[in-house]
Amino acid sequence: MMTSNTNGDIAIRAKKPSPDFRKPEVERHVALAIADSIDGSPAAPSKPQIIRWTGPTDELFQIQLNDVGCSEEWWLDHIHPEDRDRVSTSLATHLATHTSNSYDADSRMWQADYRFRRADGSYVLLCDRTITARSEDGKVISFTSVLYDLKKRKASRQAHLEKLRSEDYLAIVAKNTPSGIFMMDPQGYATYMNDAAEKITGFTFEELYGYTFHAATHSWYVDVCNAGQDMFQ
Repeated sequence: MMTSNTNGDIAIRAKKPSPDFRKPEVERHVALAIADSIDGSPAAPSKPQIIRWTGPTDELFQIQLNDVGCSEEWWLDHIHPEDRDRVSTSLATHLATHTSNSYDADSRMWQADYRFRRADGSYVLLCDRTITARSEDGKVISFTSVLYDLKKRKASRQAHLEKLRSEDYLAIVAKNTPSGIFMMDPQGYATYMNDAAEKITGFTFEELYGYTFHAATHSWYVDVCNAGQDMFQ
């Protein structure tokens, strides 16, 4: 909110967000058990050791949180048969040990869109956006996936974009300023980036679209990875 001080200058007073500003999302938290190979070469992660779900699964899956299965098999079984192999293979490839750089975007971020069976037998098209924590030697410690209804999310973000476009003067300023400008929804997902913001971060808007801005642009360091591992112990 903008106000004028006694000198006539414009001051910006931030409005403190309410406790429910960030709405809960359906998340899958997975901790992996890593086994070293006999010959000392990088080993692939074993099956998930601990899986924990949080968020409004009743809205997204039509399944109460306590009834959601905490196993990899349950998750895979609910993925549409035509999507299952593609998603499973893609995730397994991502979870393989990254020895070159365990903190780059490809090592930390995975995404897939797939159909998921709800309690009434219908399918919802999910976006699954995953942030992975790795040890220094590139082995997976844990990962957290945020899942949401793709059609509903696209409609919501389109509304944000149309609002920006309806205020032509703001769009012109945002596009031509040398400063990076970002717009985010209450969930923390980017709804707009100007050209300068893309140059500053090195990410295009399309690359950040499925992730919260904080998760996508901040690297995972060793202490963060260890903290993630401790959370599951």
